[in-house]
Amino acid sequence: HDLIKRLGFLKICAERSLKMAEFVTRADLKDDIEKKDVDVVKYIVEYLSLYGETFSENLKFSFSNNNEQLSKKFSVLNLSIILDNLISNAVKWDANKIQIDFEKVNDKQLLIFFSDNGRGLSEKFIKNSEKIFELSVRDVPPSGYSGSGIGLFYTKNLLNEMNCDIEFLGNKKVLSGATFKITINTI
Repeated sequence: HDLIKRLGFLKICAERSLKMAEFVTRADLKDDIEKKDVDVVKYIVEYLSLYGETFSENLKFSFSNNNEQLSKKFSVLNLSIILDNLISNAVKWDANKIQIDFEKVNDKQLLIFFSDNGRGLSEKFIKNSEKIFELSVRDVPPSGYSGSGIGLFYTKNLLNEMNCDIEFLGNKKVLSGATFKITINTI
């Protein structure tokens, strides 16, 4: 039974890699790696809409306040990696719905609330949730595939390089699973 689950997860990862390769070949990769001015909200909505179609029929995305706008100069490839890491973690913890809420604070700051309906952050880390952003910190999700413990570490580092940040807000804040707050700063 565990072997079937693991093989299923590997199949999903292989399909995702293939779809991401298709996605990348549609665009000029050099443009994605280099920093450019992009409307963060529009990019995330378009990326996740495409992702939803290519990743899994069972994974659904919903958005609120996605008419907000905030332009920032950044590498869209890095933002894609950040989103992929968050989605991957949500799916590992049994999520099939992800809700993204945008809240523009002012002309220089945007908050993004990333929530899922999975099992949420395990009790092991609830009291010290900052620990999940450290290298090699991980837990074993129901899928049995625990990963390497670098996803959230890498996510936080990529955001910090962009003068942005991420924090865990709690379980059952929006949906039944975990909610993360990403702060996008334009300066």
